[in-house]
Amino acid sequence: MMRDLLAAAIVEILGPATDVVACDPAELLGLDPPPAFDLAVVDLDLGSDASTPVLVRHLVTAGIPTVTISAGGTPLEVQQALRSGSIAFVAKAPGLPELGEVITAALDGRTHLTPELAGRLASPVIPGVALSAEQARALALASTGMSRTSIAGSLGRTTGDIASLLASSITAYRGA
Repeated sequence: MMRDLLAAAIVEILGPATDVVACDPAELLGLDPPPAFDLAVVDLDLGSDASTPVLVRHLVTAGIPTVTISAGGTPLEVQQALRSGSIAFVAKAPGLPELGEVITAALDGRTHLTPELAGRLASPVIPGVALSAEQARALALASTGMSRTSIAGSLGRTTGDIASLLASSITAYRGA
């Protein structure tokens, strides 16, 4: 039922011509070759027969951009999903206000850094990830919903510097 509600939300965002398959992504693990999808949205709350990192890695290896979504999503879960190749994280909120931006960015191969994602990345809890003090501060400020321009003013940097800091923070998790 929850997968169907999420599928309906995605169709509402992308339009009625969108094909959405609502399933347990673990069902895709044994398929060879895996089906071709433009995007996978993995809900951390729905449970599966496979762990989130295994699912995300499998989907990404098959060339399927993957976004994770959760009502909670601990920093550990979100960081593991990102390390496994997830493009972004969306916190479930009434109406899923950021889902459209995240999906549009993911379909373009970009990461849309939501405040929720920034907050879960600001303090690394997985081994092998080291952020500079400035990266951690920029993520902490982004987690409050501050714009890049405001973060730049707070840190005495340019907006371009902040974009680079935030992008390099995400890269630190992907390279871990």
